[in-house]
Amino acid sequence: MALQERLSFWVPENYDQSRVIVVDGFGQAPGDRVTHDIPKGLTASFPGINVDTPIATADAISDDTTLQLPFDEQAQKIKDTMTESDMPTHIYAYSQGGIAVADVLGSGEDFDNVETVTFVGTPLDTEREQERIARLQVSDMGGTFEYVETQLPQRLASIALQGVVRFQPKVGSPRYVGITDEYLASFPSADQHFRNLGQVSQRYHTTLVSAGAEEVTDCSPINATTVGKSIDMPFTHDPRDLDWSCQRQGFVIDGANHRLGEHHRLVTVPRIFRLRTRLAERALLAAIA
Repeated sequence: MALQERLSFWVPENYDQSRVIVVDGFGQAPGDRVTHDIPKGLTASFPGINVDTPIATADAISDDTTLQLPFDEQAQKIKDTMTESDMPTHIYAYSQGGIAVADVLGSGEDFDNVETVTFVGTPLDTEREQERIARLQVSDMGGTFEYVETQLPQRLASIALQGVVRFQPKVGSPRYVGITDEYLASFPSADQHFRNLGQVSQRYHTTLVSAGAEEVTDCSPINATTVGKSIDMPFTHDPRDLDWSCQRQGFVIDGANHRLGEHHRLVTVPRIFRLRTRLAERALLAAIA
């Protein structure tokens, strides 16, 4: 189905009452379009909202290399960002970024300014995800490990670099993600992560998005739907069934891969936000006030 809607409301200059926090996934380079397209799509659809630069979950140590942060450090960055303002906040967590978001919001602490949470391609079984990353990493492959190790700045010299994940895009040069012992040891257990997701969906207006052609994480439609049944979260493939009145709802973007693709990032995601948040309603009310 072609999703071509755009919202375009005139809003006053002081329209400044909603904020979206976007959280990166695993090993992303600065400016990676998989999350950096999201602010562009949302601000085009909801003029006047505040969309932060995505929160990086990896340290950039060179143009082609990042070092993945442990989940407790990711969670602290997210918490610090959420609490720096009392503005009504919507959270968009991509892939592994959803593990850290679930940890923060499922901890038992209440964040009254958080209105909605959207998980996109977030791993559902953290132990399986930990094993997947361990399988991807190489300790030595044509000097890959040494290439990354020699780039570590002095402040990170004491870090125990355990391995490197190498990505080879279809177009362009390879890029690398350094993996540390601290990162691999920081994964919450599968049971804890499941409890976190359940707590988040009980406390906050929650949407879990699965890519129909998911081949990276375990957030496939069949797995997401199964988890959804466990936490009373109905799933739909039809955007017309998305409903703000549902506390918990899942959505499958048919045909999308893990990175979603430009069209889904710029058009489908804003449409999900239109149907699962009150951003459009507020923009319209501000326009006619």
